[in-house]
Amino acid sequence: NLHTPIDDVFTLLEKYEKIDTGELSKFTNLPEPTIEQIIKPFEEDGIVEIHYPTSLTKKPEVILKNPVVSKITQIPQGEVLENYNIEVDYVPAKISIILSHDEARPIYSLEVPSIGKYTLRFLSFIKDEVAETMPIELDEITDPKKSKKLKGRFFKELSNNLQKYFPNTPQDLRQMLSGVLLHEMYGLGDIELLMGDDNLEEVGINSTKTPITIYHKKYGWLKTNIMPGSEEEINNYSSQIGRKVGREITVLNPI
Repeated sequence: NLHTPIDDVFTLLEKYEKIDTGELSKFTNLPEPTIEQIIKPFEEDGIVEIHYPTSLTKKPEVILKNPVVSKITQIPQGEVLENYNIEVDYVPAKISIILSHDEARPIYSLEVPSIGKYTLRFLSFIKDEVAETMPIELDEITDPKKSKKLKGRFFKELSNNLQKYFPNTPQDLRQMLSGVLLHEMYGLGDIELLMGDDNLEEVGINSTKTPITIYHKKYGWLKTNIMPGSEEEINNYSSQIGRKVGREITVLNPI
């Protein structure tokens, strides 16, 4: 599991429910101004409240109001037929082909390093921050050469923002978190990892209620352990792919 200073901050808050910024600074080895920068978007999102004292000798107090609920992806159980690893934009993933007793066909299981629930929420704040400061032209998405440069710009900007908030975090972890954000902002989320598996020939999304399917060179059509999300997300995926290949993707006109 991956660990960031955000997890340290909220480990204390979930334990004590309220704590001042001085104690949080001591526990995380982060300066108090950085603690306040980290906490501020959580306050705006209604997750915490910050009480500022009238006395200059006291520290601001952070109170946990609405804890974030963890979303855990279940890894299928059964006989493992094959394991291998891939990496896309510094994001590592473990692939397992699993023969489950509950399924007629093997399952393609994608497992990525677990990121803390509060770190994930903070990454969404970073994503919004970068999106507001990086204007994008349409041809930067449709032109392959410009698109590659845009991807590099996004990654650099995301890395710089994470460096600002996590100055003591190892570079490889910041790069991985930047890659996760890059896939959310510029790419197709977890589907980017599927696209990076050279053993796959096709990726299929049928509805929000059924897992994503893939065509594996060795095992044929397999169900994955990934759900595609909402209809809005699916439409967004098709729009992004359509822009990159220069055509509209519909039920009647799939790729």
